[in-house]
Amino acid sequence: MIYRTLPALFVCLVLIVGAFGCGSSEPVRTAADERKSVEEAIDRHLAKRSDLDFSSMKVSVDRVNFVGDDQAEAAVKFTVGDEAAASIQMAYTLQKTNDLWEVVGPPKGTQGAQVAPPAAGGAMPPNHPPVGGEQQPLPSGHPPVN
Repeated sequence: MIYRTLPALFVCLVLIVGAFGCGSSEPVRTAADERKSVEEAIDRHLAKRSDLDFSSMKVSVDRVNFVGDDQAEAAVKFTVGDEAAASIQMAYTLQKTNDLWEVVGPPKGTQGAQVAPPAAGGAMPPNHPPVGGEQQPLPSGHPPVN
């Protein structure tokens, strides 16, 4: 009688060991992991820019939109000091190759940068000329503006 149940026990044991032993040894990457990898890729890209001084800027990734498994679009906000009105938002396209994200440029059909409008009721910087509304008179001797 025990000889009849041994093959069934052996099959069950093989199935149990196989179920635990066949799992991937790599940890599962979450959306938060992918977003962090995109942010790191943007940081690496910006670190290569010797023409910009990031010491007085705050850089934040506002939005990441994943397009499939290997492409992403990110909106990055650059703020000078603590002035929210003094900010620019840049759009970047990223490509994932061999599990590493890399900035490949702005999204197709865009120029990449957008200047953030001043906050509602926000004041313009000191000595800034008026924007919109009635046109102010030009200084004496100034050529006509068309």
